[in-house]
Amino acid sequence: MKALVFGGTGRIGSAVAWDLARYGGADFVGIAGRSHESLQKRGIVVVERAKEAVKTTQAGGK
Repeated sequence: MKALVFGGTGRIGSAVAWDLARYGGADFVGIAGRSHESLQKRGIVVVERAKEAVKTTQAGGK
């Protein structure tokens, strides 16, 4: 599944993106926002967290 989160640079949107990556079974999570700067800032954080979630899930952790 692929997901696109509009408003993903705010607190709620980034949490939704994180949940989709961690628990929602999404293979890809895209984030859309108004500011390029905030997209870079939040996008990097979410991508890094998603990678951690995948590593943790593959290792059998919670």
